This record gives sequence, structure tokens and C-alpha cells, in this order.
Amino acid sequence: RLARQAWYSERISTFLVLGIVFNLLILTFFYQRYGRRHAPAYQLPTRLHEPPSDLHPALAQWLVGHRTPTMFGFLASLLDLSRRGLIVLDEQAPPTDTGMSWWKKKSPSPAEQPVIRLTAEGKTAPLEPLLAHDALTLNVLRDLADEDFLYMSELWPTSGPHTNWYLAWLKAVKEEAKALDYFDARSQIGLGWSIVLNALLGIAGFFLAMVAGGLGLMLTATSIVSVVCSFFILRWTPSGQEAHARWKTYRKSIKEAVSKNPALLDKAASPHLIYAVAFGLTSKKFLRF
Repeated sequence: RLARQAWYSERISTFLVLGIVFNLLILTFFYQRYGRRHAPAYQLPTRLHEPPSDLHPALAQWLVGHRTPTMFGFLASLLDLSRRGLIVLDEQAPPTDTGMSWWKKKSPSPAEQPVIRLTAEGKTAPLEPLLAHDALTLNVLRDLADEDFLYMSELWPTSGPHTNWYLAWLKAVKEEAKALDYFDARSQIGLGWSIVLNALLGIAGFFLAMVAGGLGLMLTATSIVSVVCSFFILRWTPSGQEAHARWKTYRKSIKEAVSKNPALLDKAASPHLIYAVAFGLTSKKFLRF
């Protein structure tokens, strides 16, 4: 019996050592097959003083923001709608309720709030030429605006048909980003297989740790590290890799300019303001607005 236990213990230890080796081999194999970066066929400048393309600011934010649309992209898209003459961003005192439910009177307040005003074109312009997320925003503004304007705080109603419109906006941006073909979908296959195989080895190591002790825990630990590192398998397509690199350079150029002159982008006339907002590089005062 003791000899059988020693035999099993030796085999389990061998399996665990091989499992640790397989962790590294699995990660290396799937990275080389699905995640290896494309050889750049372009020469990237150290600075860019103009946007690399006419990519919509919400999509540019997705591109340099770890493929995740955020509120910065939404704020930039509002500025872009303003640039195109569909809305006007302004400040106005909020209304004061007189206490009568059947009659409300608007009176001045010392604390002004940002408001969105629909222009004549914004009220009537067809939605078809717009990107889906911009069309969604404009449609919501038309439905929610009272007396042709809407307080920014009223963009997220707690009841009614538009309670979840922002989630739909995020989904629309993701769908538009997917249509750009900037992200290599095949790399997700490599990521999935790498996570599954390394996770199975980690689970086996956890249960075998009761027999083999430290070796089992070591296999579990290396499996966890391999699962985390598997996300490096995700990669761009060749065109997406170039676009990502150029937009990151442009973002870096704006950041360096703002660090030298913080007031550079506080003026609405700045040609880089919309993208600076998308990248979260404008002043805190402007972002609060």
C-alpha cells in the first residue's frame, strides 16, 4: 500500500511539473498563432498636429480607450453635434417650482446648469445620414426637450421610454466600432482556448494540492498568471493596428500640448477640442460643464 501511494505521489508530482510547463507552452502557442503583432508597414511620426482621419470622436475614444466606449466619448459626440449645427450647448438657470402642481413658474436661480438647445436644423434634419449613436442621441433630445431645450441632468430620465437609452448608445458605438474591422476576431478564439486550457490545469492543480502540496499550488498559481496573460493574445487587424498607433500618437501630442499650456483647449474655437474631450484631456472645469 505504501509503495502504491509512493507510486501515485510520484506520478502526480510529474503531472504537476508537466502542467506548469504546459501552462507556458499553451500561452506561447496561442500567442504566436493568434496574437502575434503585425509587422508595421508604415512609418509613424513622433507627433501628430492634426487628427489622423475623420473618425468620429466616440469611435476614436473607443480605439484608444481599450475598446470600451465611455462618457468622454458621449460628451465629445455632443460637441460634434454642436459643431455640425444640430444642437447648441449653453448654460441656463433651472426652473423653480412654485408648489402648484398645475402651474409652474420659471424664475432665475443663481446656480446655472448646462443645457442643450435644438437648432432649427436639429429639429428637422433626417436621421439617416447620421451614425446610429448620433441618430439615437438626436432622437432622444427631440423627445425629451421641453420648449426646445433640455437640462443636461434631464438626459437620464428615471421613467418613460428613454430610461435605458444610454445603454443603447453604448451598444450602438460598439456595433459601429465592430464594423470598422479594426479588431481581429480570430484572436478571441486564441484567447478563449488559452483561458479554458489553463483554467482546467489550474483546477486540477488546486485539487491535487491536497496530495502533492506545494507543486499543486504552484500549478494553480502559474495557471492564474497564464489566464491573465492570455489577454495579450487579443490584437488589432493590420489596418486597426496602424489606426490605433496613429490615434495614440495624436492623443499623446494633445496631452503634451495641454501640459505646457492648460488653457489651450478651454476655448471652443480650438480645432482639437472635441477629440481632447473624447480622450479626457480637457480641464476639470470644462468636463464639469
